Amino acid sequence: MSGGGLHGSGSDEADEGAERPPQCGICGGRDASVSCRQCRVKMCKPCCSQKHSDFPLRQHVIESLEAGGARLCPAHDWEKLTLYSHKARAFGCVKCFQEGTLKGHQGQSLQRAATEVRERLLRDQAALRRRRDGLEGD
Repeated sequence: MSGGGLHGSGSDEADEGAERPPQCGICGGRDASVSCRQCRVKMCKPCCSQKHSDFPLRQHVIESLEAGGARLCPAHDWEKLTLYSHKARAFGCVKCFQEGTLKGHQGQSLQRAATEVRERLLRDQAALRRRRDGLEGD
């Protein structure tokens, strides 16, 4: 009885204040460390490498559960995605642009690419408003 009591109190102390990470949604045997935005599945890195390293799933956005949501590359040892290819319309890590699927593509920082897309959307929106106003005036 005292052995059971010790085991029980030891478990309670270990569980107190420690939040366990979610389990891998694919294998269920390991703690999840990444999440796929498109699949909406939290998984361990080995399962993500197996399931998301080939096209078309490698285009999915993988985020770290540990590093404050940094977007990670499943093809290159979980490097941070820091560049964007307009030609491929794809995100990549430095290694993707040096030796991977985006080799030879012009890489642009994510911040700069987002700014350009935002500016283009604002221009297109203004053009559509002018067009609409012209149609309503007829």
